[in-house]
Amino acid sequence: MKKIYYCEQFPREISQHRLAYFLLERALTLAYPEISWKNVKYGREELGKPFLEEHPGILFNISHCKTCVACVIGDSAVGIDVERRFSWKEPLARRITHSGEWDWLGQTEDVRAARLNLLWSRKESYLKCVGTGIRSDLRKINVLGELIDDGGSFYFQELQTPEFTLAVCSREKEEASIVRMDWQDLCK
Repeated sequence: MKKIYYCEQFPREISQHRLAYFLLERALTLAYPEISWKNVKYGREELGKPFLEEHPGILFNISHCKTCVACVIGDSAVGIDVERRFSWKEPLARRITHSGEWDWLGQTEDVRAARLNLLWSRKESYLKCVGTGIRSDLRKINVLGELIDDGGSFYFQELQTPEFTLAVCSREKEEASIVRMDWQDLCK
């Protein structure tokens, strides 16, 4: 089981980080109503990936940007990244693009920008899934198609709007349901 939740319109005076945890706790309540989610205790793995101390079998990840907060919940390792859309930046593309990804970026600037956004979010979601964060040369990671490492396969799912790009990486091949939430629902 894997579920993706996001909220894209929220008051700017609320911290995005805090709102992402409100979203996570609301998502946990919806996904696991039999568990009380009051006073949730979070731990951190050695490289900083958060986990639920009292429910280690429920895996999650959060992300936020100026236009969206998001979380993913799953039964196996998951990573999520949401980024505000940005324009084509060739220096960035050269720093993060694997040689096998370059032709896929396309010819027109609009297509290249959209696909560069996808590459960035896929790579960050993968690194969050494995729990390392951005600590490696992104040009060595090809995120087109199925990604395989010593631990097995990784799969991607994404949502791209005019405002943001959201990508999820997990070991589960099945598509996750995607739930858009209103910020008022997060404070219930």
